[in-house]
Order: sequence, then C-alpha cells, then structure tokens
Amino acid sequence: MSFNSQFHYNSRENIAKKLKRDKERGAFAYGKPADIITHEFGHLMLKGLPEQTIHKLEAYYQTNKNDLEQISRYAKTNFREMFAESFLQYRNTQASPRAREILKIAGIIE
Repeated sequence: MSFNSQFHYNSRENIAKKLKRDKERGAFAYGKPADIITHEFGHLMLKGLPEQTIHKLEAYYQTNKNDLEQISRYAKTNFREMFAESFLQYRNTQASPRAREILKIAGIIE
C-alpha cells in the first residue's frame, strides 16, 4: 500500500487540507491523519475477502445504502467505501451498530 504523492499526499499542508475537505463531505469522521491509513487499509482488507463475502457486502449495501449515516455520509458512496468507513470506525473503537454488522458479515469480528 502506498500513497500517490501527486494526489494530496505530498505535504503535511496538503494532507491537512484533504482531511478538512473529507470531513466536510462526511468522510474520515475523526479527522486525524491516521484515519486515511486506516481507511485505505480497510480497502486492502476488502480486496482479500472471498468473492462470496464481497457479494454479501454488495447486497447489504444495496439494501441499506440510504441508512448508513451512522457510519458516515461517505459510506453511502458505494459498498467499498461502506466497508472502509466501517473498518475505520471499528479501529477507532467507536463502531456504530451498523458498522459492527458490516464487519460481522465480512468475518472481521464475531
């Protein structure tokens, strides 16, 4: 996993600006630089899940996409962001019931 230095991650100032913009649009709700890494690691974990689990998460998203606000507004974007934002909440020890449900489907938690 790496960050593209051409895309916001080439200076401390640009990272701070990106976090502020992301927080305003409902992503990375905690607004800490480590949240970017945790969120992106969530994407990496998703790629490693079995195809059957991916399909379950996609179906869950389709059924619940309008009710993901307790995770973040950004989680409503698509099932990948739903998962990454849920993982971020969980790693920050503030997982909503919805985020915990998603991670249970994925087999990340029991």
